[in-house]
Amino acid sequence: MDTTESILLLTIITVAYNSDRTIEPTLKSIDLFIDQYEGQIEHLIIDGGSKDQTLQVVDKYKKPYRIVYSSRDKGIFDAMNKGASHSMGEYLWFINSDDIVHQDIITHRTEFLTLLDSRIYDILFGAIEMFDNSTMRITRRWNPSRYKLSTAINLGWTPSHPGSIIRKQLFNQLDGFNLTYERSADMDLLLRAIDSTHHSKIRIVNNKMILFRLGGASNGSIKKIVKNNIEFYKFRRASGYGIIRSLLFILLKLFRKLLQ
Repeated sequence: MDTTESILLLTIITVAYNSDRTIEPTLKSIDLFIDQYEGQIEHLIIDGGSKDQTLQVVDKYKKPYRIVYSSRDKGIFDAMNKGASHSMGEYLWFINSDDIVHQDIITHRTEFLTLLDSRIYDILFGAIEMFDNSTMRITRRWNPSRYKLSTAINLGWTPSHPGSIIRKQLFNQLDGFNLTYERSADMDLLLRAIDSTHHSKIRIVNNKMILFRLGGASNGSIKKIVKNNIEFYKFRRASGYGIIRSLLFILLKLFRKLLQ
């Protein structure tokens, strides 16, 4: 992975492909978050060679801190790895092109960025709210676990990718997203990151970070759910967990979903 020296506090990375129907609210919310902090934050858009009006929409929101790269890639996680390789921030925040930065973190961005600027933490987790794309209503909420992380993971808890920020050095140490996993490379990365980091380097913040649009690449149909959980099982096994423990993790994760 890229070892470019970090000269900014935070890089926000947005991967896009044929996203002209959803990316405008994403850009507006990111601009609200960055406002007055241009010298500390950059926003990279990694476009996969969109054939719709995505780049034209992005062009309406030109900013000194926004850089656009457009070329074909091998999928969403390959594009995210590319974004990380171009980044100049100490920390990385991956915000999807169909999601929105939550007003809560925008309102409290000064305190949040001050916390980030302490450079103490390797990973930060915040809450997300999920909304239905057709009705725009909040249908679910996801909060970082109140349990100790190791206990929570054993109970089937999985971190939220858009609701997390990871130190670039740790991201590189883990070789970024494993492209073996088509749908769950984000969960694989975050669980490996948690395993690789002392608990004192992980911070749960009391802010809502993202409005998450349901029906994206990794959620929705039964077929997607089945494929996701097959990948969950594979990367848990690859991380050294036994068959029974890996299956139990999947069952508990599904049970938690039902409770939500």
